[in-house]
Amino acid sequence: MNLDLIELLGNRRPSRREVLKSAAALPVVGVLLSQTGCSTSEASLVEALITGISGIADIVEPQFAPFINSYANSATTFVAAYVAIRASGDTTAQQITAIGQAALAAALPNLPAGISAATVAKLKAIASLITELTDTITAISKMIEQTPGGANAFFATPKGKKIKPMDAKQRTKANADIAKLKAKLAQKK
Repeated sequence: MNLDLIELLGNRRPSRREVLKSAAALPVVGVLLSQTGCSTSEASLVEALITGISGIADIVEPQFAPFINSYANSATTFVAAYVAIRASGDTTAQQITAIGQAALAAALPNLPAGISAATVAKLKAIASLITELTDTITAISKMIEQTPGGANAFFATPKGKKIKPMDAKQRTKANADIAKLKAKLAQKK
């Protein structure tokens, strides 16, 4: 657990919501969600991305605002595309290809000199979550292809990791959160 987060909260154990909302904990989110043997969901990964992007959108470094806002917009576009692609009726292989292409557009570019270490950590955390999401879906896709029963073999996931797909209600919530985030980013322009 991030020592800064523990000091911030005292010696009590933080709730999941506190961890996700803490800007200092963004680098930890990827680690928490990538632990092998854990069960997570697409919805929680998408929620973590939206929360993280919203956090970087609040960063006040006027000299780097165009860079930060541009990356926040690219990452938001990726999350929106991801949710839409996973909801499509395309085959898993087609979805993986489309998600990979969308992720390329959200790749973190070279960071400008002089940007604060805290901002760098937050930007890298978003990039890590995007990578985590695409890697997990790609690995699951490969396992499905190798497993008798194909897509029905939901629990044939890499290294014992189980990921619960988003349902329609979760997609609707994610799309609403993405719309709010896009409106927030539009005000920053």
